[in-house]
Amino acid sequence: MLEQPFLTDLDTRAQVKGSIDPLGAMAIWSRIGRRVVGNLSTVSNSVKDFKTLVTGFALIEDVRRKAGDTEDIDEIGVFLRWEELAAYVRAYFNNDKEFRGTTRVQRQLSEGTTVPVSIERDCQILANQKSYGIWGLFTVPARTCGLIEAEANVLTEPARSLVDVTWRQKIGPTWPILVGLVERDDRRLSLDRFADTLRRVRPIWLKTDAAERAFWKRHLIDGGPSDSTSGRQAILAGLFRDSLNDPDFAFSPRSLRDLAAKAKGRDEQLSENLLAIAASESVLAPAAALFGFVLSRDGQRLDVVARNVSRNWPASLPSVARDRLEGLQPEFSVARDSQVEARLWLAIADSLSAGRYREAIVQLLELNKLVTIRRGGAPWVADDSGTLRVRFRDETSTLPAGGEVKNLWRHSYFLDSLRAVVQQLEARDGQ
Repeated sequence: MLEQPFLTDLDTRAQVKGSIDPLGAMAIWSRIGRRVVGNLSTVSNSVKDFKTLVTGFALIEDVRRKAGDTEDIDEIGVFLRWEELAAYVRAYFNNDKEFRGTTRVQRQLSEGTTVPVSIERDCQILANQKSYGIWGLFTVPARTCGLIEAEANVLTEPARSLVDVTWRQKIGPTWPILVGLVERDDRRLSLDRFADTLRRVRPIWLKTDAAERAFWKRHLIDGGPSDSTSGRQAILAGLFRDSLNDPDFAFSPRSLRDLAAKAKGRDEQLSENLLAIAASESVLAPAAALFGFVLSRDGQRLDVVARNVSRNWPASLPSVARDRLEGLQPEFSVARDSQVEARLWLAIADSLSAGRYREAIVQLLELNKLVTIRRGGAPWVADDSGTLRVRFRDETSTLPAGGEVKNLWRHSYFLDSLRAVVQQLEARDGQ
């Protein structure tokens, strides 16, 4: 735990959400999720942010060209300044608040329209803009999507063509002005002074014509030119389209089984992959919920905690897909590089499915011990002669209601990012 409080004012969209993986579940759900979504990450879920990214890399190339081959340029600095300027354009001219850094941008605009476009820490729109902004979160997915070259920070030819045809030509004489605005720091840039220029830039995030929509579909939805799912991601995206107008849609083992049934006639392997995700989450989600509850029970007797769970959860959890999980054990083993942990996950599935919650808690403590020791840390909680000693407390975690357990959904599998991108590109305004 931190010895000093962390007081930096983080934008709510930049904060890390959830636990820091005390059970080692991330490697498991990531591996299984990559069977169906090969290019997106859990946070690269915004078409507008991908637009900001490719425009920023085009500006880097022009700043580099302007400086000449003999002069090194600060590529990241150029990009961060562009990200800041793009955020101010989106907020001030487009009335858009759906971007990382919106809290600091809105606060700055409340004080006036002269804003800092600078890489100095006090000017950045996030506490650590390089790590938590578009550069840090979107660059790797962009390479996988075929937007940035694998070995260099330059656009691929299709992405460069998109920028040239869709934006650079339309922006026209404004583009060189834009290059000048991002090549060096300006702690007092007047949005009003450059209003004509910046208004020409605002359509980047407002309009998506048919050709651009086809580009983003190919690179984001279909998996890009090196799609690792053999076309299954595109089929899955098509299945998502059927649910876009359903306000009650939510990811759950049940909804994944429904998607698997729909996929069966189109791609048998996709159907099996979706069933594997449903099975994986049938144990990972209740295990995470139960372990979270244990973290709030410091100093309590293990037997008392187990009885509390038994009173609130069903006598058994037939929703845990025990048989399919046995077939997934090799995947768990490879993901964690540990046959011991894989067998322990299967034992946890057995205990949960049978309603042996005390046994499941003991197994979760052992799993947490194995995971944290491998990282060079200490277990978050230990059994001290029948009493729980919690080292990493979670006072806010509550036990889900018994009726909710069978459809608990705690992990991404990258599905929500794909569905979000599909939804944005299917929207009437292209956003």
